[in-house]
Amino acid sequence: PGGRLTAWNPESVRGVVPPMVSSAHSLRVSIPRSALGGLRWGQTLRLAVGVGLEMGSGATSRRFDAGFIGGSGPATVGERPVFASLPVMLPAAPAPRLQAGRTADGQLELRWDGVAGEAYRIEATEDLGKPFDAWLEIPSRPEDAPIGIRMGVGPEPRFFRVRAR
Repeated sequence: PGGRLTAWNPESVRGVVPPMVSSAHSLRVSIPRSALGGLRWGQTLRLAVGVGLEMGSGATSRRFDAGFIGGSGPATVGERPVFASLPVMLPAAPAPRLQAGRTADGQLELRWDGVAGEAYRIEATEDLGKPFDAWLEIPSRPEDAPIGIRMGVGPEPRFFRVRAR
């Protein structure tokens, strides 16, 4: 659900291919990350891609037909579909954008977009010239979701940062 498949011939975009040609040399597959069974940012998805039809033991080339999408193609006797593994690496998770503010009752509120499978550590220091200390651990969650925490802080200045672990 939500996936899209787009096939086109780049030559036809430039007006080079005659109008009766219906082959597609390029294919774009769009699958929502939520439909990939828990695949996380930065992981690799392997797709089985049809690369043509084997045309016999002595053949030096493969035939590929636009109808060849799925588990079998328009094969004739002696031809069989040939698949190859195509690794697709998902991009790294976006850096969290931290929002901070005070609530009406004086607590500090921190908010950011959490990424599935990422655990976070909030660190704090009173002086940017000194190391940060662990302040709070946030466990990982099964899906991307906003994270918001509230905590009481004293009147002294304090600097915070959120780190993925």
